[in-house]
Amino acid sequence: MGKIIKPIIIFALLFNLVFIVHPPKSHATSYKTGDIFITKSTSSKGLTGHTGIAISSKTILHTSGRKGEPYPKTISIKDWNRRHPKTKVIRPKSSSLGSNAASKAKKYFYKKKIPYAITTNPKNIKKTYCSELVWYSYYKAGKNL
Repeated sequence: MGKIIKPIIIFALLFNLVFIVHPPKSHATSYKTGDIFITKSTSSKGLTGHTGIAISSKTILHTSGRKGEPYPKTISIKDWNRRHPKTKVIRPKSSSLGSNAASKAKKYFYKKKIPYAITTNPKNIKKTYCSELVWYSYYKAGKNL
């Protein structure tokens, strides 16, 4: 499968399969661990969009590939919304699944020096990209797509 096709499929699966049909708005008053933030405000390496996962009610873990952000890092939800105004938030049907995925995101990506790269094997996290970070966190939480 092409190098670009697999990441697009992962992104589409995240967006369409596991989560509630009517996601909360990006500027909601409260967020939960495991909420997935998806924006179309960015473009990188020919792909449009960016994702991150809430690891607290105020913090998102993501990997952007920006020059000054070579590894996964946290960003406040306020800063995310300022940086990515066209954002949707998707909440898993199960709050325990969301909490577990956030926990896995912290375990596998928080403060880890994993370089940004779009790869074809989402289970290999020696390099990672934004939707892979989110997918892998849910995968390790037991949601196998």
